[in-house]
Formats: sequence, structure tokens, C-alpha cells
Amino acid sequence: MKPEISRKLCCLQFVCALMIITLHTALPGSFDRNLPQWALTVNLYWRYLADAAISTFFFLSAYLCYRRADERNYWKLLLGKLRTLILPYLLWSALFYAHSLFREYLVWGTIMQPTDARTVFRRITYDSALPVLWYIRTLLGLIVLFPVIRWCVQKKWPARVGGGICLILVCIPQLAIHYSTMVYWAPVYVLGAYIGYWHKDRFESIPDGTNRWKYPLAAALLVGTCLLRHSGHQLHYLFWIPAPLLLWVLADGCCRLRKLPWWVDTSFYLYCCHLLMEPYAVKLYQKVLGTGTASFVMAGLGLPLLCAALCLIGAWIVRLICPWVYAVFTGLRPERR
Repeated sequence: MKPEISRKLCCLQFVCALMIITLHTALPGSFDRNLPQWALTVNLYWRYLADAAISTFFFLSAYLCYRRADERNYWKLLLGKLRTLILPYLLWSALFYAHSLFREYLVWGTIMQPTDARTVFRRITYDSALPVLWYIRTLLGLIVLFPVIRWCVQKKWPARVGGGICLILVCIPQLAIHYSTMVYWAPVYVLGAYIGYWHKDRFESIPDGTNRWKYPLAAALLVGTCLLRHSGHQLHYLFWIPAPLLLWVLADGCCRLRKLPWWVDTSFYLYCCHLLMEPYAVKLYQKVLGTGTASFVMAGLGLPLLCAALCLIGAWIVRLICPWVYAVFTGLRPERR
């Protein structure tokens, strides 16, 4: 991958991590009960827009996996995921579980959650104490299907048919397919795999400064499809499917950056860490700006940035004192600059 595209990818992943933090921090329940309806509506649509990050992460994960699919060995791929996904999953899950027990003890003077070996094992593995890790579980399931998805993408028509069937199933409300399942995110994932396998040269082309009309068009389409989300469950995918492509276009300016600071390449860390810092970020934000309407409206941007800043301060300290700890918790990924 060209350095310019690598930096663009890194920046987009960082922005998506901030969008995920927005979904989990700027919540009406942390502010006054009698907030005006217009403020709640602004917050709702802001969070709708931030929801594009989920589909973008699935899309980019599939794209990166399948852009060199013919060169990949299935078993080496799975072994690599032990280091980059499974190990961090277990570590973050254990850390969050220990943190929840510690906070419970500080507040109530005792631990009320069951702490028998079976419960501890369950809370660290398949029923993680850290809610956001559902993404890693779902992604791992899709990665296990690598040979099947690769064959579908190579033949083209099975990918189109399979992705279309999954999309139809998800849009049938009577089936109530759960948000954190492989079927739910298969259409976006297969789209990323298809583009990575067949269209990576075009997707990774460096913008030359022409066709600048595409940026306001991409922004308008992103906002327009986001507004459709309010119309019902069946229209979610009219936003989620194009969102990664539109955000990719809007990130073109990042190609011109010469060097990235270390904190831009922290999307995985921010994703896993932000729920640990969220209660402290909310308390600090409320102490400074209160819980009124103005504070609530500004929280859509201010609270995610504050939470991310606290996470990054923690990352800076850990990197300074024990860099190997940070490396292990982030899957021993090489830094991108």
C-alpha cells in the first residue's frame, strides 16, 4: 500500500474511533431530565451520523483482508489473528471486568457480582464484560469464513447473491436478526472484500486535486442517507452500505499529510479503552460545563474529544513507562506514520 493511502486509512480509522466514542458518551441520560425536544433531536441525528463508523470498520477490515487474498494462507491468517485480535480481546475483557469489580467495591464496600471461576471465564471470553468487544467476536467469525468468502468474491456472482440475501434477511423485521451477528454485517463486509479483491487499484488511487465537486456531493449523500435512518429499521442499510465509501472520499485530504503523530494510529486502542474512561470523562465534563441544554448540545463533540484525550493521556503514560504493555494490548501492531 502506498504511504499516502496508508496515512489516509490511519486517519479515517482514528475518526471512526472518535465516532464510536460519540455513540457511547453523548447520551441524554447524563444530563438534565427536561431537555428541550430540539436538543434531543440534534443529539439523535448527530449520533445517527456517528453510527457510520461501525459499517466503516467492518468494510475496512474486509478490504484489508481481501486486497491480497490470493497470497494469504488460511492457517497463517488465523494464527495472525491470535496475536492481533484474540489476545487483546482477552486482555481488555479481563481489565474491564476487574475494573467493574473494583468500582463496585469502592461504591458499595463489597463485591456483589458472582466471582466464581465459571462466571469469570464467561465474562472474559464469550460473554465479555466489555460490551464493545462484540465487534471483535463478530469479525473473528467472518474471518473464520475466509475460504468461503474468498471463493464467493472470486466467482463474483455468489458474493452478490449472498450479500443480497443477507441484506434482505436483515431488512425483514419479523426475523429480528441481532445487531451483533455475522449475518447482520455480512453485506457491508462482503462489499469491502469484493472491492478489496477486484478494485483495489482504483480504491487506492491518490487524488490529483481534480473533480473537487465530489467532496460536497459525498458530504450531502452522507447526511442525506443518514436522515433516512429515522424512517425505520429497514432503511438502516441505505446509510450503512454507502457510508464507508463516502467517508473514504471525504478523507482524501489526509493523503497530503507528510507524517502522522503517534496518537492518530490509536484507533484500536481508543475503541477498546473508551468505556473505561467514559464515566470519568462524563463526571469531569459535568463539573466544568454542567448538565444544562447548552452543555448537552456541545457534548456531541466535546465529550468524545474529552474521553479520547483521557484515553490518549493514559496511552502516553503506558507507552512511556511500559511500551510492551501498550503493544500487547493493541495486538503488537506495527506503528504507521
